[in-house]
Amino acid sequence: MPFIPDIYTDSPPSVTADEERMYVAYKVLGRGNIGLAKTGNPDVSGEWNNVILPEGGPPMQYILTTFNPAISACREGVVLIYKGQDDNRLWQLLLDGPSVIPRRSFPSVETDRAPAMNCPYIVYRNLQDDHLYVFRLESMPPQAHDLPMGLLIEDAATNRTPAIAQVTFGGNFVFIAFTDRHDGSIRYFSFPTEGAPGPGRGRIIETVPGIHSDHGPALAGLGGMLYLAYKFEESRQVGIASFNGRFWVDHGAVAGFETDVEPALAVFNNELYLFVCHPGDNRILYERLNMALLNRVLDIGFRPNPNGFSFVNFAEGSPNWETFRDTFGHSEIDEAAATAILMYILSGGMSSVPYIFWGFYGIYLSLLNGDLNTGMCTGYAALSLRRYMDDRHSTLFTDIPSVIAADELPAGIRRELTIAFGRLYGVPILEHLYEQCERGLGNISTVFRDVERDFISGSGRDTGRIICFVPNGGIDGIDMEFFNALPQTHAVTPYRIEYPAPGSGDPIRMYVYDCNNPGNGSVSNPGNSYFEFSDLDTDSPQFQFYTGDTTSNLDPNLQSSNGFTLASLTLREYLDADVDLPFSFLGEAILDIILSPVDLRIYNSQEDDRLYEWENILATSGSFHYTLLLMSLSCQKKTIPGKS
Repeated sequence: MPFIPDIYTDSPPSVTADEERMYVAYKVLGRGNIGLAKTGNPDVSGEWNNVILPEGGPPMQYILTTFNPAISACREGVVLIYKGQDDNRLWQLLLDGPSVIPRRSFPSVETDRAPAMNCPYIVYRNLQDDHLYVFRLESMPPQAHDLPMGLLIEDAATNRTPAIAQVTFGGNFVFIAFTDRHDGSIRYFSFPTEGAPGPGRGRIIETVPGIHSDHGPALAGLGGMLYLAYKFEESRQVGIASFNGRFWVDHGAVAGFETDVEPALAVFNNELYLFVCHPGDNRILYERLNMALLNRVLDIGFRPNPNGFSFVNFAEGSPNWETFRDTFGHSEIDEAAATAILMYILSGGMSSVPYIFWGFYGIYLSLLNGDLNTGMCTGYAALSLRRYMDDRHSTLFTDIPSVIAADELPAGIRRELTIAFGRLYGVPILEHLYEQCERGLGNISTVFRDVERDFISGSGRDTGRIICFVPNGGIDGIDMEFFNALPQTHAVTPYRIEYPAPGSGDPIRMYVYDCNNPGNGSVSNPGNSYFEFSDLDTDSPQFQFYTGDTTSNLDPNLQSSNGFTLASLTLREYLDADVDLPFSFLGEAILDIILSPVDLRIYNSQEDDRLYEWENILATSGSFHYTLLLMSLSCQKKTIPGKS
C-alpha cells in the first residue's frame, strides 16, 4: 500500500480534501512542528508536496503543538486548528492558497487534547471537566464574538481525541464520536446542521455495539452512510464499521493496516480513504477502501419487518376513473378522453382512436381489480422502500394492521398501491423494462452492480431500486412453456448484500423484501428471501431465488435457468417520472384484444405475422402484466428509442 514520502510522525494524521486535492496535517516526529502534505495534482495517488508550516508574517516562526492538529477544508480555504505547545489554548489558522493567514486563538477555550474539526464545526475536550464541547464557526477567519464556549455534551467524558463528521440521513446531521474513558466503548451522538448548536444539555448518547478501542475513533460521511475507523483495543489492528442511520455493521479489520494511535478517514472524489501512522517506521500509510470488498456486507438498514407491509401481496386493487387519472396524469387522460369521444362522433364510429382509448381503460380496470394479475408486487416493493427512505424509523409493518383479504385494507393504502402498480403500464417504464429484457442474461450483472453502487454511495428516496424478474431476451424465441410461467413473475426490494470469503467460491447473496412472504427478517436475522448470484464477471451470469416466511426454499420458477433475467428501476423512475399512456405500444394490440379474443394476431413494425394463442395464455397466466408488456412491445418496436 502507498505511503506519503519523507513524512515521519508518531501522532495520528489529520486528513481533509477539497475538490482538487487531499491535505494531510501531522506533528513532526520528535518535534512540536506541524507539517502539511498535499497532493500535487488532482489525484491522490500522485506526487505529494510537504512543508513545515510557518505562522506567516514577520517575525517568521514555526507552528508548534503538543498533540496532532486537526484540519478541514472549508469554502474559504483549508483551516487548521491545534493546541499550543506552551499553553492550553486552541489556535487556528487559515491556509488560503499559498499564503497563511496569521494564527488566532479561540477565546474561552482550553484543552489538553487534540481537537477535531469538520468545517464549520469544532469539537474539543474541555480542560476543566473532561466533557466535550462543540461550537460552530460563523465567519472565516473567525472573530472573537463568533466563538461562544459551545454546546456542552454531558456524559461525554473521554481522555482521547474525539471525531466529527457530517452525513445525510434524510436530513443533514453532525455526528460526534469518542472513546469512553471508563470502558473503552465507542459512543456517539448527533444533531441536525440547521443552525449552530447553542448552549444546552441532554443530547442522547448511544454506543456503537461490540466495538472497543484504547484510542479515539475517526469518522467520515459518504453517500448517506457514516463510516467509523478504530484501533482495536488489545492489538494494533485497524477496523472499519458503518452506520446507515439505523444499524451499525462492524466490517472487521482492514488487512495490512496497523497503528498505535488513532486512524484517520477522508472522502475524496466520492471515495473513502484510510490513513494511519504505521508503528514500524512512523510513516503515514493510506489506501482507497473498496467498500464492496472490504465490507463483505452492504446493508441499507431496510427490513421486511418493520419496514415492509405485514400482509401478503393482494391482486385486488381499487381501480376507477380517478386512479386512472392519478396514474397517467389528469390533463393527459382528460384530453385523451375528449379526443376519443370527438373522434367517435366525427367518424361515425369508424375511427380506431376511441376503441383504443376505452379499450385500454377496460384493460386497466381488469389488470388492477385482480382479474388479470396475481398481485401488485411493484407497488408493494416501491412504496415500502420510499417510505423507509423518507423515514428510516418507519414502522409500516405495524402501522397498518395485518389483514387476510384486500377489501379489509384501509382505503387509502389500497388506493396508493393501485396507483403505484398501475404505473407499470406507462411509458417510459415499459421502455426501461423492455430494453433490459433485450439485454438478456447480461443484465443480471448490470442490475447487481447498479444495486451495489447504490448501496455504497447511499440509497436515497430517488436512487433506491426495486428489482423485477423479466423474460430473458424480450419476446423473440419465447415459447408457450415460458408463458405458462408468467404467473410467477415478480418484483422485490433489495436491502442487503453479503459477499463470500475470498477464495471460497461461494455465491454472493442479496436479501430482498418479497411481498409474497412478508414479515421475515429482523436485525439479527436478515431474512429468508434472497438471490444467490454466480458468474457475475462472465458473459452468462446466473441467479437463483430463494424465498419463504420461516425457511428459505428454492423458487421453482424464478431462476435464470428458467428463462428469466433481471431488470431494475429507481424509485424516481418508477414513482416520480411522468408516465404516458402506452398507445404507441398498444394501439392495434388493444383492437385485436377487443375484436379477436380467441386467436389474437399481432403485427410488428415490419408487418411480420406473429400468431399466439392468447386464449391459452390468459387461461394459464393470472399475472397478465408481463404478458401485456411482451405483447405490446412486440407490436410496435419502432417506438422504442434506438430500436428498429
